[in-house]
Amino acid sequence: MMDVATPFLNALTVASQTELAYSAQDHAQLNAVLHRILQAAHAAWPSIALADDRFLSYVAERVIPSPSVIPFPDLMQRLEQLHTSDLFLCCACADGNDRAIAQLQSTTFPMLDRALARLGIDPQRRYEVLGELIPHLFVADDRKPRIASYRGKGALQGWLRAVAVRHALASVPQLQEDDQALAVQPGTFDLEAQYLKTQYGPLFETAFADALRSLSVRQRNLLRRHLFDGLRIDDLALIHHVHRATVARWIERAREDLARYVYQQLSKQLGLQQKELQSLLRAIRSHIDLSLSKHLR
Repeated sequence: MMDVATPFLNALTVASQTELAYSAQDHAQLNAVLHRILQAAHAAWPSIALADDRFLSYVAERVIPSPSVIPFPDLMQRLEQLHTSDLFLCCACADGNDRAIAQLQSTTFPMLDRALARLGIDPQRRYEVLGELIPHLFVADDRKPRIASYRGKGALQGWLRAVAVRHALASVPQLQEDDQALAVQPGTFDLEAQYLKTQYGPLFETAFADALRSLSVRQRNLLRRHLFDGLRIDDLALIHHVHRATVARWIERAREDLARYVYQQLSKQLGLQQKELQSLLRAIRSHIDLSLSKHLR
């Protein structure tokens, strides 16, 4: 198997500004993981030509947040968490690869158009915003193109959605809101409360669907815009013409209302003791927060 770990570690040493030394066993394990990353990236984007050493150097620059010494287990964990196939596409785009740019547009721009439509932006303006995104993302002036700022910590589609929505908000100050049209349907949120589903199965799913229905239209819209459209607290404050602290309180209240409703429904049906009920409430809050954090990465 070709040694790709050595050039990767050389790039990592430059990025971390620290001499890194791993054992021969670590080196072999890293080499195997990097080969899997390369294989997956080439399989995801077979028509895009990008040199392996260039791509691995690009990943190395993004696997650490700042100059530091990286214990081997931490390095492997960070590599596993990166969306490396998305980084492959972005690396090619950052290098000005026309085919990569065309593929990114064809695979993600329809989704961006739907996200902008949910904000109430008319079709003509959506077309203009998406056109403006092309130089915004791919053209380098006296610095790297903006697409290079994607670091692979979350899915590329989510990152692009946030960029598009923020660009639209900055250029369309008087957005027309239609909260009713934006109301989400029960079950839209992918809250993976695996423990609760394992323990209580359909009871939790039913209670959570009911909990979503119990939220106000504004609460559902806030969660949808915050999680799926990528709007920051400041963006939502601008839309609703309130202070950012008010929006933060609204979102936290929506989380708490979800947890409280699910807890009340399950406690009625399960007949648990007080101590068990307290553990249940902690579990519900924990899994809701973890799931929200997953969507916000």
